Amino acid sequence: CAMCALLACSVAVASPDEDRLGKAQGYPLAPSAARIHEAQYIVGAFSGMDRISPSCELAPADQPVQLKIADKEADVRYRFRNHDYTLADYMEH
Repeated sequence: CAMCALLACSVAVASPDEDRLGKAQGYPLAPSAARIHEAQYIVGAFSGMDRISPSCELAPADQPVQLKIADKEADVRYRFRNHDYTLADYMEH
């Protein structure tokens, strides 16, 4: 039918360009944190951030200190597109 053909032609498909994102190279890791936003490093960089940016590991404390429970739960709120939301709203979305 003509309508079906018209609909089929008008459907847009959004998909990432795998070649541009480094698929053929196995999604390489960026050589430095300064280059993580370059297209060929985006997937590899965000998948391997722990290998790009220096971090440190701490040994567990010999005598850990228990965290205190807050007297009152934090009232986390935010505004987005002229609407007020709570933390529960955020988690639901």
